Amino acid sequence: MCGRPSAAAFRKGGWAYRRCAGCGLVFQHPLPDAETIRVHYQQKYVSGNYQLLAQFAAQYRRIYEDYADRLAELVDLRAGPRVLDVGCFTGDFLQVLRQRGADVYGVEL
Repeated sequence: MCGRPSAAAFRKGGWAYRRCAGCGLVFQHPLPDAETIRVHYQQKYVSGNYQLLAQFAAQYRRIYEDYADRLAELVDLRAGPRVLDVGCFTGDFLQVLRQRGADVYGVEL
């Protein structure tokens, strides 16, 4: 992001990740192409995380409520702080934060 050199950081799931020497950002390198991303999310929707979320929605809701409780110990959510969730999945956590007063935004591939 900042344009400084990066170095190999680690490998996970067959992908290589690098760390920027300037800002410390860790990023996947090379970035996957659009088709690889499409196939990944299609598989996750059919038999992966989305199905688990649907099956265990009540349990996930309690987890999101717990995360919101912890965040509320640090930030007054009733004051309407802006929250950006990068990789927000279904946005359910953002919904919990919105109900508590936060101004929420999320991005997901």
